[in-house]
Amino acid sequence: MSKLEIQIGEIKFSVEGDEKWLSEELEKIITKVPELLRISPPPQVKPAKVSTPKTEPAKTSTATNTSNTASTLAGFLKEKSATTSQAKKFLATAVYLHKNGMDRISTRDVSKALKDARHTKLTNPSDCLNQQVKKGYCEKDGASFYVTPEGESSI
Repeated sequence: MSKLEIQIGEIKFSVEGDEKWLSEELEKIITKVPELLRISPPPQVKPAKVSTPKTEPAKTSTATNTSNTASTLAGFLKEKSATTSQAKKFLATAVYLHKNGMDRISTRDVSKALKDARHTKLTNPSDCLNQQVKKGYCEKDGASFYVTPEGESSI
């Protein structure tokens, strides 16, 4: 009998069962992470933990992000050296949100994500967006925008 515990933001999930069943359930949960992040954006996403009885060799499984990004916005910004320049922080945050399931993003989404991650707020998010549009890194789409492939590769 093994136990699986996951916490994403304020959402907690804990279940016990055999290893095969738990690994199947873990795969299902991993596919729902972007949706859960939109519901309850966490300051930090904790990896899944699997414990096994002491009679077997220890086996652990952790949730991995297939997009090769840091698991938190703060980690992603640090990894991309996007913590000082407002424009770069804006673009990196938008890329992070896009990689975590948001197709269309608003400046409010970027500001909220930074606030939820306990980062300093942007002085003028709309100006940051306009700078990225001029560079071709973002495209406006009505009241929202999306990051272009050039914008993603620049981060």
